[in-house]
Amino acid sequence: REAYKAKLLLVKVARLIPEKRHLILFGIINCLMKKGLDLKLLVLSEGPNRSELEKFIEQNNLQNHIFMLGYKTDVINFIAASDLIVHVSESEASSSLAKEAGLIKKPIVVCKDVGDFDEYLINNINSIIIDKNNPEKELENILIDIYQQNIDISYLGPKLYNTIIERFSIQNILNQYNKLNAKHN
Repeated sequence: REAYKAKLLLVKVARLIPEKRHLILFGIINCLMKKGLDLKLLVLSEGPNRSELEKFIEQNNLQNHIFMLGYKTDVINFIAASDLIVHVSESEASSSLAKEAGLIKKPIVVCKDVGDFDEYLINNINSIIIDKNNPEKELENILIDIYQQNIDISYLGPKLYNTIIERFSIQNILNQYNKLNAKHN
């Protein structure tokens, strides 16, 4: 948090491939910087789109706002230091990112109809869910509202924690697992 001081610190953790839609988020960051917002984005991962993303950062003079930190083994530390995790991926299976965010009580923005998010994430209850097909303007407005404190996100992380523990904690699902295992033995 000390190394990347900003009024709003965002984190994106996703392989650097087109389906994870980093350029959508980078474009929004570019617009918000032009509006004078004090925010930073930490990007954790590697992938084939890295040079394209770095080129966008350089061409738009975003070197002091978007940081390509590469692959990290301590992702949880970066999530914990952030204010919000932004995950605009258009394709997932069962993402562990939302679960990790929940375990450390951090809010997350995801897209509707992606992976299994719709099964346990509820908009404005334990997360922020945006349209998958046209996320740009909606996400930009949400980030502005969070920045200006028109949207309170402080309760989302704790609610997400409760959801993750209830749905995925081994203590809470062990009986179901044992019943399933007994049927197959």
